[in-house]
Amino acid sequence: MEKYFCPSDKRYTRIPLGKFMDVVSHAIWGRHITHSRVNWKVAALIGVLPDLCAFIPGSIVSWVNGNGGNRVDNNTVTADFPEISWQIYTYSHSLIWAGVIFAIIWYALSRKVNENGEIPVNRVIKTPMCARNAAFFLMLPWFFHILVDIPVHTAKFFPTPFLSPLSDYVFGGIRWSTPWIWWSNVVAIIFVAWLLYRNDPAIEVGDVELGKSK
Repeated sequence: MEKYFCPSDKRYTRIPLGKFMDVVSHAIWGRHITHSRVNWKVAALIGVLPDLCAFIPGSIVSWVNGNGGNRVDNNTVTADFPEISWQIYTYSHSLIWAGVIFAIIWYALSRKVNENGEIPVNRVIKTPMCARNAAFFLMLPWFFHILVDIPVHTAKFFPTPFLSPLSDYVFGGIRWSTPWIWWSNVVAIIFVAWLLYRNDPAIEVGDVELGKSK
């Protein structure tokens, strides 16, 4: 994986809106694709966990070394971050390792089913379902995060090692901040939100429902 470490001349710069939207959109998509099945706060968190797992430790290392926070612009490359970020990234952005986590969650939930063989509604699971389906919907934001990242990361900036550890193959895609990709994502988020909520008598915000007559 060393071939992806090519330092840029500009290491720490302002974070553009595109990078901020990158993180936010993963959270929103996590909520969208698990709508009415998983608590939206949990789904949003799981949607951004692959990045948080990799970049929070890297930021801590940068601060400890006196380099300040890891910031991103269109010239930033993988080597501008501490190597620990890439090391964790190869795990957090691997479909193989995500599958292992899915299997562990499935096994753990299978020990929590009720007499009907279902995980009952609770603070996390919002619809009764079998342990396999519950594990699937809990991990769906994570899997979706990886799949979305594959075509929108270039080979120079954290290409997605989705087959690790079986293969170090990565796809050199188009950078997330490219305007047509950024705006296409925004439009898709808004459109899917409209599809999900257009027939709802209420929109859930945390534990509060708005719009429903009492």
